[in-house]
Amino acid sequence: MDNSNSADPTSNRSKTSEDLSKKILGAMQTKFTGEETAHWIANVNEEPSAAITQTHSKPVHLSSMAFLDKLFDDFQRYSFELSNAETAEKHAVICNRPLAPTTAAGQSSGESLVIFQGTLITNPWALVMQAQAHKIVAFIVPVENLDTFSGRETFFTSYMEIDGITEDSVIIWKVDGQTILDSMMSFLSKKLFGILLRVASGTALPAEQFSLDTNSKEALNLNDMLFHNRRSLNAGYESFASIVDQEINQLSAIAMKGIQVLDKDNARDLMVRTNHLKMWREKLLTMGEELKQIIAE
Repeated sequence: MDNSNSADPTSNRSKTSEDLSKKILGAMQTKFTGEETAHWIANVNEEPSAAITQTHSKPVHLSSMAFLDKLFDDFQRYSFELSNAETAEKHAVICNRPLAPTTAAGQSSGESLVIFQGTLITNPWALVMQAQAHKIVAFIVPVENLDTFSGRETFFTSYMEIDGITEDSVIIWKVDGQTILDSMMSFLSKKLFGILLRVASGTALPAEQFSLDTNSKEALNLNDMLFHNRRSLNAGYESFASIVDQEINQLSAIAMKGIQVLDKDNARDLMVRTNHLKMWREKLLTMGEELKQIIAE
């Protein structure tokens, strides 16, 4: 039988697998590479745009480990995109995601215990990110110092320190005196990724310190004020609604006492007042929904 025109099943499967791989990689780039990020990757030695703040941005309440892991999600994506980008200067960046350190870093020196550590490496420099319970610290160190870095952090000056502060029983994070909002996370990851590349290319010094630019600080201050205004209005409404509920319960209890002692006139008046207050509470609940929509705009 002549099989010259028959397709090789193995060859077809290989081609299908290759096509699928290309589609997946293409989808990844389309999904994860926004226009702003793509422009920054193409000019990676430039500073990223000022921290983006959005009306609905909220403070980040992640644990230190989850916060650091989220930064490394971005680092891993940037490393992939950079390796496939048409840039004037090629950078090979190795992304080692955060893990618990093999030694109890900081314990012997009396500092807070490091519970999570990850690195970005592009010869001859590395970015070391460490998470403590209420602090995240970034260091830029020579690659040859990586093996002996843990426990010797005090010999190096940190590039960035992010402090965790507990407010209303939840943690919020601050950098350069400003509350970190969820819309600011990509700005921070770009700053960290970019400073490593600039140090490696010689356009920045390893002793450089992180700071927010003036525009970012002003935008974050305004957004912080807006957030606290929303929270104050909502807390005020919830407090007033709670008082109305207490009053309704108290009037109902007094009316029941009046019925028990056969004081029908006062009991009737109390029941009428209670019913009126209940109807008004229904209006208050509707107004509360309207208020939530207004403060969310």
